[in-house]
Amino acid sequence: NTGGRPAAASEPLTQLDLDVIRAVQGDLPLRADPFADAARALRMSEGAVVEGLVDLRRRGCLRRIAGILRHREAGFGANGMGVWNVPDARIVEVGEAMAGYTAVSHCYERPRYDDWPYNLFTMIHARSTAECDAFIAQLARDHGLDDYAVLYSTKEYKKVRPVYFSPAEAAWEQRYLAQGAG
Repeated sequence: NTGGRPAAASEPLTQLDLDVIRAVQGDLPLRADPFADAARALRMSEGAVVEGLVDLRRRGCLRRIAGILRHREAGFGANGMGVWNVPDARIVEVGEAMAGYTAVSHCYERPRYDDWPYNLFTMIHARSTAECDAFIAQLARDHGLDDYAVLYSTKEYKKVRPVYFSPAEAAWEQRYLAQGAG
């Protein structure tokens, strides 16, 4: 079981695969036809772009397409990581329930360590730390948990999305990989 992940890729990428990846890897518009611009650029139908993405996923070349919340730009001034010590017998139940809250953008099970008892992590975005603390306290009450902590960011790092199959990457490969071959 791969936990919902596609199987590892075994087929090489085609030129069409590369073109589709390059066309959709930037910001997508928030509208009913998010792949329309990519389809126009590729001179194909939006349905063909979507079919290409579905095929890449089926072949194990694409894990997911997901929205990125730039929480500060969206009005969320605080983000807290709730870390929870959840009994192993309840981890799936509690994790699935917490992941269902709209204020929870990420919810992950992680291993415990001798000096770190927390095995469930939830990222909460709120307008203030007080609002975040109140929400996490409500989560604790809702799920009968009393062993938890809230970790706040002290610095926001620049988030840079990876760009796959770019001209710069191709130039680097040509320059440095060619040296190793000769």
